[in-house]
Amino acid sequence: MRVLVTGASGFLGSHICEALLQEGLQVVGASRGKGVLSEIEGVDWRFLDITDADSVENFDFSGFDAIVHNAGITFSRKPRRYLEVNYLGTKLLIDKLIRVGYQGRFLFISSLSVHGPGRAREDDIRLIPITPYGVSKLLGEQEVRASSLDWVVLRPPVIFGERDRALVGLYKLMAKGVVLSWKPEKQLTVAYAKNVAAAVAFLLKRDVSREVYLIGDVTLSWEEFAQKVMETLGVNRRVVLPLRNWMVDFVAPWVGFLRLILRLPVDRHKLEEVRANQWVVESRKLIEEGFNPPFELEEALSRTLSWCRSKRLL
Repeated sequence: MRVLVTGASGFLGSHICEALLQEGLQVVGASRGKGVLSEIEGVDWRFLDITDADSVENFDFSGFDAIVHNAGITFSRKPRRYLEVNYLGTKLLIDKLIRVGYQGRFLFISSLSVHGPGRAREDDIRLIPITPYGVSKLLGEQEVRASSLDWVVLRPPVIFGERDRALVGLYKLMAKGVVLSWKPEKQLTVAYAKNVAAAVAFLLKRDVSREVYLIGDVTLSWEEFAQKVMETLGVNRRVVLPLRNWMVDFVAPWVGFLRLILRLPVDRHKLEEVRANQWVVESRKLIEEGFNPPFELEEALSRTLSWCRSKRLL
């Protein structure tokens, strides 16, 4: 099987490429730059900018048995940029594939954010994203689902793992023994990048079409997640920092300083996500259909934090 992965040089995209190579598939990675793909032997890299009509038009999509559309952005200081990349970029790609008569599989990487806060299942009728990012992913997903392609949609939650720098600021706090404790308690489902990538490989091998899947490894409170990180790092000291939603409202005008000091990809929209009490994947549809995540939380965190240390991020 010959597979094209868009956004291949990014965090999740690179893990997807590795997972598909491990399955013995022929992988072509498309992105605006080679990035970490230079470290992954076996990926045939091609230039593709999904926001540029000429780039999409000139790309040769023939000969692919499957396309994993992972290209997108998760953070931008300009809200319209989400629409340009996650929605309009997806639309450009879909339109081109329809015109050239593409007949292969099409797996779209969406997001839990399309549901909005709460406990999510695939059969949810009300999808109410609360951020520009969530809206853009929902619009992109709607383009996919309305198309004539043989599509499958995968909606991951917060993803962590090697090569991700978005959570490094939080890891640094936890390395100092700082625990964020919300009242009322906030829960979130997290997923390890290699497990998400394994799910992509699993779905490409299955005879499923026009199906939506949620994925999540484990659901924890912020405090429980911090404790797991600290145990992995061998941190014994513990300083509990009690947090309330009114504090989020208070710091919102100075969110730029938070971004600078903690080096977290946050803006006022991301703070709105933080205010929600639950971002939880309730479904076990993937597991029930036979998917077995290869990595447990403890090993996933160990691998992630070891990578951070190797890059001197901790």
